[in-house]
Amino acid sequence: MTEQRFDEAVSDLVASLGDATRRAIYLAVRQSENARSVADIADAFEIHSNVARYHLDHLVNAGFLRVMRSSTHAKGGRPANLYEFTKREVHIDLPSRNFELLGGLLAQVLQRVPSGDVAGIAYEVGVAFGEQLAESRQLRGGKDLSSAVDEVVDVMHGLGFRTRRDEIEFECGYATTHCPFGTVALENPRVVCSLDRGLVAGLMGTMHKDIEVSVLPHTRLSAQCITTLTRRS
Repeated sequence: MTEQRFDEAVSDLVASLGDATRRAIYLAVRQSENARSVADIADAFEIHSNVARYHLDHLVNAGFLRVMRSSTHAKGGRPANLYEFTKREVHIDLPSRNFELLGGLLAQVLQRVPSGDVAGIAYEVGVAFGEQLAESRQLRGGKDLSSAVDEVVDVMHGLGFRTRRDEIEFECGYATTHCPFGTVALENPRVVCSLDRGLVAGLMGTMHKDIEVSVLPHTRLSAQCITTLTRRS
């Protein structure tokens, strides 16, 4: 995604969901098992029905909700409008930084495909590059595992990955919420995730030698992949 397209996507998302009340209404409809009426939303949020209708219609125009007709009638004798979730995902690709660098690594993998297992080669290329990065960043031992993972996350962020640490759920790992490979990773998870796994292993190798890295790939662009680091027994 280019900077211009990113800015346009952000502007569109902010216009649709930037208002706190509208965002809360969207979440309420999304999480509801049944379609919601204007009266439902007005009562739930203690707002005038005209205000509720304004926000609901705005979400319909943006493609986040759709209108269906009720079998019952509202005041005036017309069927009441009900609003339901359209399953449009709230997602924006971040502008990829250093994508040319990562693409170059992938090109190295593809050039060597005939010589052996592509996933294994991807891992080796990733490890080699991770070790180079670790050397340039002067990553050394002596850190506890959590601090070492923080170092890895910082490096991956600099390469264009968007990551999130959760000390409770991912004590020894992190979630990647944006991958700069985009659809390439979805279409070639064995290659890209092996490259990713090798990159992390190369970074961690200078700080902890006994770490096994695993990557659970994402299944759609808006999903996250999970990288976990465990000590070898």
